[in-house]
Amino acid sequence: MKEISLRRQWVLAGTSIVILTLCALVLALTPSFTLTSSLRAVYGIPFILFLPGYSITRTFIQKIDKLETFVISVALSIASMTMLTFFTNYYLRIELSALNLLIQSVLIILFPLVFKKYESRFKNKILWKNKK
Repeated sequence: MKEISLRRQWVLAGTSIVILTLCALVLALTPSFTLTSSLRAVYGIPFILFLPGYSITRTFIQKIDKLETFVISVALSIASMTMLTFFTNYYLRIELSALNLLIQSVLIILFPLVFKKYESRFKNKILWKNKK
């Protein structure tokens, strides 16, 4: 698999943002959606249903193809968001809202990235080994 240059990655990211915004504007032209609700739907669905699982998948499983990555990402996103939402709603008694879902999604996205960044600090250490 060939590497994509950083400039090309930024161009692809910018293009995808423009395409998503255009989709939201087209969706806003329908009578049942307003502009804000269409923007929320177009940006919220990938943020909730894809990015948390993609972050987990890319952190812990590197050598799989794109289709497997997509399928595993969607499945992990649904599972992790469901479990975390159930935990915060049932045990912590925090109501379900758009802001809470956003915070939960950001936490699920950032946790594997932080783990990967600091993984080398704990790689060869056994925490339960007795010191002599």
